[in-house]
Amino acid sequence: MNNELQELMVFLSKHHNLTLTSILSVTDTESWEQNKHTLLSSAPFLTLEMAINRVSDSRKRNSIPTPQTIYEAVKYAAQKRKQYSLQHDNSYVEKNDAA
Repeated sequence: MNNELQELMVFLSKHHNLTLTSILSVTDTESWEQNKHTLLSSAPFLTLEMAINRVSDSRKRNSIPTPQTIYEAVKYAAQKRKQYSLQHDNSYVEKNDAA
């Protein structure tokens, strides 16, 4: 696993981190079906499959994604989570400043 992916996976729980690491070596459909609903972000809500579908136009639905696609999905989820946090932090500050 490359260092960039490891850095992006920091926000995952230890259990989900291990699950995602194991998904990178998935080669059978049954394993993918069991793991595609791994939660990458609770706010905004994104599962691994949802993130993969947002970053990959060429992947056929229900096919096993490549490690590169999984990397892009984790990166996408991390960016969305950061944007969501910044947006909600700013609205909290604005509400408190108005009071």
